[in-house]
Amino acid sequence: MYVVMTPLLAAALVRVRVGASAWAAVVLATDGLALLSLQGFAVGLGESLTLASAALYALHIVALGAWSTPRDALGLSIVQLAVVTVVCWAGALPGDRHDHGAGVRGGDTEGPHQVT
Repeated sequence: MYVVMTPLLAAALVRVRVGASAWAAVVLATDGLALLSLQGFAVGLGESLTLASAALYALHIVALGAWSTPRDALGLSIVQLAVVTVVCWAGALPGDRHDHGAGVRGGDTEGPHQVT
């Protein structure tokens, strides 16, 4: 969805002219995504989080395009890779592990279960 939002935000925030074919692609992609993911006209938590993430990522792309130079690209890439590396390491650190559903026998589904 960020691919759809990027030209919209670029047009709104930095006054980039978006061509007719891009507008048609935005409409087509949005309609296709709505058909695939929406159940009626309800928007659930997952859809809301996806839209918010897409909007923030599109904003990131527009900002980098507007305020960075090709000379800055390598430095920005290194910083982004470093931040993602730290975040992924934090998520992968050993700690309190939960094996949800593992070790359940005989239909016993109440309480914590420990796999031995």
